[in-house]
Amino acid sequence: MKRITALLLFVAVVPAVAQDRKTLAGPLRKFDANRDGKLEGRELVLARQAHNRGGREAEPNPGRWKGMLERLEREFMNRRQRDFDEDGDGKLDEGERGEARKVWEAISEGMAGIRDEVTARYDRNDDGELNDAERGESKKETERLRRELEDRVLAERKGGDGSGVGR
Repeated sequence: MKRITALLLFVAVVPAVAQDRKTLAGPLRKFDANRDGKLEGRELVLARQAHNRGGREAEPNPGRWKGMLERLEREFMNRRQRDFDEDGDGKLDEGERGEARKVWEAISEGMAGIRDEVTARYDRNDDGELNDAERGESKKETERLRRELEDRVLAERKGGDGSGVGR
């Protein structure tokens, strides 16, 4: 009788456990960046932050993010003007400005990745967003990563199409 009861319990519980694993695996799978079936390191941090936000995506304040990108674009254009000034006249003509904008678009796409990386590293309260104190702590690293991204994109443009950008 005990064997039959144990067998019935096993038959009833195993499918339920398997179903729980399937139910949990789906939402967690999106955090498994290397697809090894385990959440480790940064994957685990991102999953925990998503849980702490109640599953909603970590989105920065849209106005703040837009304003930041606009400010960074102005700074980029001023700082890197000579990289695009092909004729050396100290001003960007329409073609040169167009090339600079293409480069900035590639950089701004990469900025979202930097934002995510820095947020994962400096978000002490695990809500997926940086408060003022966390933002202050992360400022140096954010700037370093932004400069590396700019240099990488400029180098790719220079080597990729031979346009002379980044000379």
